[in-house]
Amino acid sequence: MLPMVVRSLPYRGEHEYQPRMEFPWVRIRRLRRTPSLRRLSRSIRQHPDELVPNLRIPVEDPGRAAESLAERALDAGHHGLYLSPSVRRRDTEGSEAWRADSPLAQALYAARAAAPELAIFAELDLAVYHRTGRPALVSEGLVDAEAAHESIGKVGVTLGEAGADVLALRGQVDGGVGALREALDEAGLDRVGILSFSGDMYSPFTELRPRTAEKAADLLDPMDPGSVLRQAECDIADGADMLGIQPTFLALDLLRDLAEEHQHPLVARITEQEAKVLESAARSGLTSMSELAMVVHCSLIRAGARLVVTPWCFDETGSQIPSSDFEGPLG
Repeated sequence: MLPMVVRSLPYRGEHEYQPRMEFPWVRIRRLRRTPSLRRLSRSIRQHPDELVPNLRIPVEDPGRAAESLAERALDAGHHGLYLSPSVRRRDTEGSEAWRADSPLAQALYAARAAAPELAIFAELDLAVYHRTGRPALVSEGLVDAEAAHESIGKVGVTLGEAGADVLALRGQVDGGVGALREALDEAGLDRVGILSFSGDMYSPFTELRPRTAEKAADLLDPMDPGSVLRQAECDIADGADMLGIQPTFLALDLLRDLAEEHQHPLVARITEQEAKVLESAARSGLTSMSELAMVVHCSLIRAGARLVVTPWCFDETGSQIPSSDFEGPLG
């Protein structure tokens, strides 16, 4: 027989105590009874404040695409926008990266004019612009850090002048954060923050353009999580304002470790490859895309992410804005 739970009620005068016997006294399911009760009881919420829409800038008419997304994101209650670069032409120097008329720079000018209230993140990834897919010229298998530092500085100044509030530095060039901070300060752009992807890991879910085996030497090894923690310490010392992790499928434990070690805001970015996997699951009929995205977003926030850069945008009620309204996930 199951035991009875006895709870004594307050003293009532003529009776010493009025014992009340019930089982079970605690019924956790009471707060799951209705949708409103469930929403009010949640400690983790999927809210536009925590989600930053991501757009891969198209080469053709980048300003119009960025302007459209910026306006829609603002209308949906978001406070940030993350712009990822595309390239028209790759060369051995990656020279398009610092051109004031590059697709990313054009998108920044347009988004800033359309939605000045938004905090705009611009991804700084030199490898996108290099023909080899590496951040700079390579000698004996290693990237020329000095050449990369010069390029990082030039690109950072170009994007800062175009209107970026935060530069999201990828590539894991040693000393890259310090070189970027120095270049921005010398150009009078000390207002521009730095999001360093200290946890930019090499995996099948990592965005690589082009994808080459040598990229494993440039990015962090997901089988060596301690290297992410060491990289984060170096980046903070060099002036990083925020820390980033991608891909997110590999990152829940690292997000928790970084949240416990540091007070810097943590950003988890869902990569294009991860988005394709999740969208494939939704198309198969296993679940809806909005439900699947909610689970992914909330798991990252629970693990310690302050912000989630995502291809899926949600309004203030938590309802998904159809991807057709944004010309498809990630543009």
